[in-house]
Amino acid sequence: MKKIAHHILLIACLTCSAFFVNAQSIHADINKNSILTGEYIKLTLTAEDIDTKKTLLTQWIQFPDSSAHFEIIERSKIDTVISNQKTSYQQTLTITSFDSGSWQIPSLKIILKNKQGNHSITKNTLPITVTVAPPDISKLKDIHDVSDIITATASSNNSLQTKKPVTIIIIAALFIIILIAWMIKRKKKVPQENKPVINAYRWATKQFDALEKKEVHNDLSARLYYDELYQICRQYVAIEFSKPVLFYTTREWIPVIQSLAIDKSTAKELYDFLLQLDQLRFSQEIIIDKTYSKQLLKSARKIINHLSKAKHANQPGS
Repeated sequence: MKKIAHHILLIACLTCSAFFVNAQSIHADINKNSILTGEYIKLTLTAEDIDTKKTLLTQWIQFPDSSAHFEIIERSKIDTVISNQKTSYQQTLTITSFDSGSWQIPSLKIILKNKQGNHSITKNTLPITVTVAPPDISKLKDIHDVSDIITATASSNNSLQTKKPVTIIIIAALFIIILIAWMIKRKKKVPQENKPVINAYRWATKQFDALEKKEVHNDLSARLYYDELYQICRQYVAIEFSKPVLFYTTREWIPVIQSLAIDKSTAKELYDFLLQLDQLRFSQEIIIDKTYSKQLLKSARKIINHLSKAKHANQPGS
């Protein structure tokens, strides 16, 4: 009798476990499998039928800004839909690729936790293959057709000779008019005052001082703090070195940083720091620590100081 009860209990546990595993589903879908380089793809990530009373979603799907062969253009907010006491989550990513070939969007995962059994379950999406083709320029045609050569006749030569004096007079008159207009404009021209040039180092220092007064006390304030610190470093490089990096991803900074007139150790220090901030900004588990945030700000000041010294040391006459 005890053995029968034991078997019944075991079957019930297995059934509950199987229900917990199979009740939820996760899948990734794309709106097209073949694109040209630089063309956008909509990647929709969906997790369905999650019983939030029994199950806790501990980690959402992570897709980095820059992965192998793919770049994220835009992330939508995570939409939540509740139906029949079950919760579904959905997020749409706009991605693209600049590498021609056949590439695979890797398997993505979420992590769920059973509140009763206190054990975690990982659910994975299936990999998706995307074909990226270079633009087809074979269909382009010449704008103008080649015209036949016109043979000059004696009558046309005589006509040209007749028109020469008139043409010369017109050109001379136009030249005189333009010269007079230029001289009048030159006399009326008022010298403009030179606009003050922004000192990138002083600007960055003021931004750091303002950021230092902000407190990191919850998830939102920490994310805003790390993002603002990242943007200050990005804008400093744009101003100081006249580089258009405001719309670059962190990995796209590599050739930009390599092109700066700074030593390799300073370049590596800058890039490593930007990667660290990038991970903090998009991490699922945000670090909320005042001491840690102050240390990051101190490191940013040090790196900007090194960059400023390296920039001015390489200027002519320094």
